[in-house]
Amino acid sequence: MGVEVQPTTNHVVRSYFDAWSTGNIAPVHALLATDLVFAGPIKQGQSAAAYIEVLSTFQRLITTGIDLRSELYSDEQATLIYTAHTVAGDILIAEHIRLVNAKIATITLIFDPAPILAFRAAQAEQ
Repeated sequence: MGVEVQPTTNHVVRSYFDAWSTGNIAPVHALLATDLVFAGPIKQGQSAAAYIEVLSTFQRLITTGIDLRSELYSDEQATLIYTAHTVAGDILIAEHIRLVNAKIATITLIFDPAPILAFRAAQAEQ
């Protein structure tokens, strides 16, 4: 009888980030807790399905990729800092992630929403 080894915080978070930041949203869902709570300056929600929808929408704004600047890990938490190159310009983002039972349970996003909101407003005027 073997002992089940849970993936490390580093492994889960990097799998999540590496998937979505390269446009591969499908594997992300398996890394999220069903009752994931997320909050950012534009959207908030309380389910993995709602977050996948928000993440997919944001991913479509990416133009030339994402540059990971920093990553910090502890037992069940991580913070990523990255620059997203988007149709609205370069956006510096801090993302704090907390895991429960090796699943991403909370995500807090910190960034200036002004470029995205201005881009959306300009698109709506067309």
